[in-house]
Amino acid sequence: MSEIPEITKQEATLFAVSAEDQFYDRKSKDVSGKGIQKAVVAFANADGGELVIGIRDGYSEATTFDFWDGAKDVEYFKMAIYKA
Repeated sequence: MSEIPEITKQEATLFAVSAEDQFYDRKSKDVSGKGIQKAVVAFANADGGELVIGIRDGYSEATTFDFWDGAKDVEYFKMAIYKA
């Protein structure tokens, strides 16, 4: 199984508050495989980008961690990609 890196509270907040644009996109853990593929293809057709899975939209500073919606292990995300 792949190792899941730990991130700091500061990094978590940065992921949640960063504006989505052509170089950064965030998706909830329930994004479809097609949704992941669409984002990755868009980055591939541009100059690359960063895709973060496990954060819902609707951020407010008071509830940063309420929008974290991760999975217990990386296998959950691997399966989402293959379900496309």
